[in-house]
Amino acid sequence: MILKSGLRDTVEVDFTAENARVSLSAVPWGCLWVDGDSIGLLPRKSPLWLAPGEHLIEIKHPEFKTWRTPIEVEPGGRRSLRVDMKSGTMIATDINSVKH
Repeated sequence: MILKSGLRDTVEVDFTAENARVSLSAVPWGCLWVDGDSIGLLPRKSPLWLAPGEHLIEIKHPEFKTWRTPIEVEPGGRRSLRVDMKSGTMIATDINSVKH
């Protein structure tokens, strides 16, 4: 939009994208990295809130191979990831799609 000097117009902008809730856990434990940034240790007491879109999740442990996966989250979505660092396996649940 281009406004010329002396003209007025009203613009509505929503700057708040609804974040997604991601619950993560690692057995026995792990250091959590998201998009290349260190977040802290797993398990976490609170969920991680991520902006909608794709993110790279990495979990590091000194005795096991680094586990990594890209995840896609939608606005207001809820995901749960549980990683077994010994076997390198993951259980992922898209909570929005679970039927009650």
